[in-house]
Amino acid sequence: MFFRFNRDLFGQMKFITAVVITFVIWIVSIITVVPYVINLDYDYENETCEENWDSHSSRNGYTISLFLLDYLLPLIAIIILSVLLWGRLQR
Repeated sequence: MFFRFNRDLFGQMKFITAVVITFVIWIVSIITVVPYVINLDYDYENETCEENWDSHSSRNGYTISLFLLDYLLPLIAIIILSVLLWGRLQR
């Protein structure tokens, strides 16, 4: 099967848009790791790191937020963009 594209799928992205998106991804990635780094304690005796959360609910909240940001949000974006691409290819 051969597909011929006469134009870009979503138009060409401007350079500044690509820079802003990349910057936002980096900032969100750093921000999501900060609570984990704060709650790590280094054990010099065993030379290991252990999590030391204030409460079980804060640990659960952090885990749920990581699940949403690092798994569910990208999965939804991939599904939506795949459907849009499929619809565009059907034309």
